[in-house]
Amino acid sequence: MLSGYLSNVSNPITFLPLSYILLNIANLDNDTDGLTNLQEYLYGTLPEDNDTDNDGIPDGWEVENSLNPLTDDSSTDPDSDLVTNLEEYQKGTNPQAADTDSDLLTDDLEILNNTDPNDPDTDNDYLTDYEEVIVYYTDPLNPDTDNDTLTDGFEITLYGTDPLDNDTDDDLMDDGFEIHYSLDPLLDDASLDLDIDGLTNLEEYNYGTNPSRSDSDWDGYTDLEEIEYGSDPLDHYDFPDYPPYPSPTILTPLPWLISSILGLLSSTILIRLLIRKRKNRSWRYD
Repeated sequence: MLSGYLSNVSNPITFLPLSYILLNIANLDNDTDGLTNLQEYLYGTLPEDNDTDNDGIPDGWEVENSLNPLTDDSSTDPDSDLVTNLEEYQKGTNPQAADTDSDLLTDDLEILNNTDPNDPDTDNDYLTDYEEVIVYYTDPLNPDTDNDTLTDGFEITLYGTDPLDNDTDDDLMDDGFEIHYSLDPLLDDASLDLDIDGLTNLEEYNYGTNPSRSDSDWDGYTDLEEIEYGSDPLDHYDFPDYPPYPSPTILTPLPWLISSILGLLSSTILIRLLIRKRKNRSWRYD
């Protein structure tokens, strides 16, 4: 065995002490089971066989998790979580802890619900897997169970809405829409008109316009004006057909510029006339 380590050394006694060679051999892991050759010797396992007891579990994993690498214990369940040691190895869970990720949901229930037994919040919605499965009955694999664009955790802890109902107040508007536009998801406010543009909140929801802004696309026409006269209230470059409809009440940049220039010219002419009149008066008195 030592020949492989000494083949490139002309004088092994001088250059590689035997103790050094033996130490390096002891620290090798010939069967890549996570145990060094020295550890295999101490535990009585085989340094050339990564599963000494042929139970489907590597020797190193058994030693690390306080199992017996010399006895087939693949079907035993020391933590009483209804998951065998072999299954714990395959799932990467702890065979000595019934709830590997400490989320109060035992490993067997995690496996049953397809959640990750190594992650307390599988879908990252700010609710633990236990809360979703046992307490709120939400989907632990979907962060937004009712598909209203609000995560389940925020619905419960922040907004007070129902994570199983996308319209908690039954006003025909999704909770996510109401939250986004500062409406009340817990109160039927469908018939109100938050932005006072002539459209109710429900009508704005159905049209896809902004219920908190009377002119959703900032084109100078209110949402109601655009809907009544056939233009798109969500397209800034789509204006109502006119005539018969007049121009918007908000001045566009060009008319505003023209009116400003005319006003400036008028003021300049008036000032010059006043100065000339004053000069004429002073000349007469002289």
